Amino acid sequence: MVYVCLLALCENRFSRLQRVDIVAVNGGHEAEASFHLQPVSFVNVLDASISYPLDFLQGKNIYAMTGIGAPQRFFDSLDQLGANVTPLVFPDHYSFEAKDFAAFSDQDVIVMTEKDAVKCDQFATKNTWFLLVNARLNHLLTVNMSAILNDRLGIQA
Repeated sequence: MVYVCLLALCENRFSRLQRVDIVAVNGGHEAEASFHLQPVSFVNVLDASISYPLDFLQGKNIYAMTGIGAPQRFFDSLDQLGANVTPLVFPDHYSFEAKDFAAFSDQDVIVMTEKDAVKCDQFATKNTWFLLVNARLNHLLTVNMSAILNDRLGIQA
């Protein structure tokens, strides 16, 4: 098994660093193993078969609701996509509840991270979306991960 620590996601960075094979930095530079999250589309929380392109919320007023450790990057991404963002910050790893959605109508647009959305499918409104992202790995991270996987699988490179 290969253990990768994504620094933005690790709860206890210092103890975890001693048990991982690779440390990948979100938003790092080319001299380190890093990745960047690239927005793909907006996906409906209640029905994942409904998705829209990134310009879907351009010029619209939205509530960006999240319970992640460093939410500003998420808010900035939505802002760069042209949405008028009202941030709603909850503690990291927050367990969302129906009461968190009680003040919103079906016309209010709520956008979350996918990490948060999986906790909300039982009580999200029909106009609640998550921003689907792909991780773009830099060359160094790709090379390092390939080498470790090849080693673990016994593949000669």
